[in-house]
Amino acid sequence: MPGASSLLSARELDNIPFTLRAVAGTAANTSSSPEVVADALFTLNDSLLQRTERHQIIHTFIPLVFALLDPARLPPGPDDTSSSDFVSRCLCASRAIILFGMCDDATMRSHTPKLWPRIWPWIQLMTNHDCFPEAMTNVCGQCSMLNVLTPLVDLPTGSAARTVFNTPGFGVFFANAWQNTLCCWDEGHQQNKGVSPGRMLSAFIQRCFQFPSVIDDLVDGAGGIHELATLIVNHTLLLVHDMGGSYYNVPEITCDMLEEFDIARQFIDFMCDRKPSAWVALQSTPYLEAATIICRAFGSSTVLRDSKPTFLAMWQYLPQISRLLPTAELEHVVLAVNSGLLHSCLICGSRGPPNGVKSSEEEFTDLNIVLDCVGQATLDSQALAAMADSLFSLFLFAEVCPRWERWSAFMTLVRSRLELLPKFSSPSVSSTRACDNIECPILRVDKSELRRCARCHIALYCSKDCQKLAWMVHGHRERCQGLTSHSKSDNRDTRFKFSITLREYKANKLHILLQQLGFILRNGNTDFCVVMDYDGGRCTSSVTAIDPRAELFKDHPSVGWDAREGYTELHAIRFAGNNDQVHFLPLRRSSSVIFDGLGGLARELPQGVDVMQLATSHPLLFERVRELAELDVMETYGGDANL
Repeated sequence: MPGASSLLSARELDNIPFTLRAVAGTAANTSSSPEVVADALFTLNDSLLQRTERHQIIHTFIPLVFALLDPARLPPGPDDTSSSDFVSRCLCASRAIILFGMCDDATMRSHTPKLWPRIWPWIQLMTNHDCFPEAMTNVCGQCSMLNVLTPLVDLPTGSAARTVFNTPGFGVFFANAWQNTLCCWDEGHQQNKGVSPGRMLSAFIQRCFQFPSVIDDLVDGAGGIHELATLIVNHTLLLVHDMGGSYYNVPEITCDMLEEFDIARQFIDFMCDRKPSAWVALQSTPYLEAATIICRAFGSSTVLRDSKPTFLAMWQYLPQISRLLPTAELEHVVLAVNSGLLHSCLICGSRGPPNGVKSSEEEFTDLNIVLDCVGQATLDSQALAAMADSLFSLFLFAEVCPRWERWSAFMTLVRSRLELLPKFSSPSVSSTRACDNIECPILRVDKSELRRCARCHIALYCSKDCQKLAWMVHGHRERCQGLTSHSKSDNRDTRFKFSITLREYKANKLHILLQQLGFILRNGNTDFCVVMDYDGGRCTSSVTAIDPRAELFKDHPSVGWDAREGYTELHAIRFAGNNDQVHFLPLRRSSSVIFDGLGGLARELPQGVDVMQLATSHPLLFERVRELAELDVMETYGGDANL
């Protein structure tokens, strides 16, 4: 009945369609108990859902919604929160909000600014007391509330969303609701009966981009920037799970999934732009692998394979991957490769970037960073073995990538490392070995004929005299005592790196001999060190003076090493990205003919000549350098190279 006993005036009640007027009157009756009002609203909402013309009549219920959400109807205090009356009041508010959510866009835009100040106190009340009586089965109450609020934030113009997101504390509520929703989502997967709220969450996440100030609330609600980063990563992983994907199973992807993944990716950029520390937080999450799986899914989708948005999405993930990869733990790099990272790069590199993604000068920068990081990982024997199958599969596409010059160089590097790997598949590595006394001329002898150091069980010597000389004179005692169980277990991997370097030295020997010749001409002596630098997995060489004042040699025991002139030279092997590790090793030769030949050439060349242009300026002398580089002289790393 209208009048004093009703929340609605007679006119407002008469505006409601006749068939729904009675139930609306019950909901509006001030003498009705909260339980009765809640039941009436359920009946009303259910009836409206059955009507195809509800958008034409829903506006007639706006006065009822305003009345039911009046802050005066809020429970007076916390003492009432455990009562059935409190639960029923919350249920009434939830169903009133659902009723408002059925409105057409125009009605919602016009009424949200006035109605939201009434909705928000109810949401806070239900959140504070964890009372969401309208919650669906297997879904948390906050998830249900997000579902109720989705129509408000999903309007095309965003005017209603502005009212919602500019509310102080709404970001905290959303972050909490987001976390709880993901928990229920994951549990639903485990029970095989949960709903997938991906699109609902995407509607809220997408609106965050329009309101940058909300990021602080999101950080507070999540519990910190690391927790927020973990939240979006878990969200992404559940999207991957939803499409049947895993690290080793590339899923099929649809247009709807493409949009949801793109929104999640944009949120990563949004978060990191405003909170740069988020990049650090992402390092300890599986986001790198998740992004890789998504890229691979885009590239292998039978539905979207030739879709421009799909190809664009792959390129848009690459900047994130290339930023995370250089500082990622080795195990994450391996997982990314085994999840299809290089296959995705191959697809992108073979076609080039879509128009407008990057300038022509920068188009392959992100791809090259990926190759550098993976190339660096191939220096580790265990990582290379773990990636071997994925790397071998790339050779099936040898002719696919004509536009990307670095790809062929990368594949050459990979082939060389993979060829070397089988020799290190067992602890024995090889049956022959050099004597570890740096002055010993024996560079290749069967291991069974060598004596093993009783302390470290690694160093091998051809005689007692060599063992004594290495122990007393060449510093093996100090290095042996400093060995730990961890360093001993790393022995095989260290030797793998040295074997790679020896290959690189021999492959670039002509260039290095020219550099050494130039040093002798400039300095008049042979006190040089060959520096083999690894950056991006590729080796570059240089020749520098052994100077204890230089950073490279500062406080290093190898500065005072005693070389046998012509038979040994000092090499420094430097690995970028691994805490800038530097290993000083003697390169040992079976003959001094190369060293003697360089000295003779230096005496014949005039001062000031550019030895790197020797092929043009002095072709006959250049041929003599080439002959030195091609001489069949046994060369190996020795001494404590084996440690």
